[in-house]
Amino acid sequence: MPQYFFDLENGAGFLKDSDGRNLPDDVAIQKELAAILLDVAGDELNGIDPFTAEVTVRDQENGVVMKGTLSFRAA
Repeated sequence: MPQYFFDLENGAGFLKDSDGRNLPDDVAIQKELAAILLDVAGDELNGIDPFTAEVTVRDQENGVVMKGTLSFRAA
């Protein structure tokens, strides 16, 4: 099973994934990406301050295979 790395960038900085996860296909990658963004939002989103988090998914050769972004701003 291929290994993928999920790097996180948010207001607190950049966190490079050095462990990775073995996932079978794009659907599994997308579910993991969504789960990470939801976890980050639960930890950092306060409902008042603007917030943006981006996760970049890399393969074993460091090629970008997927990106996900979550943004919040009350108007």
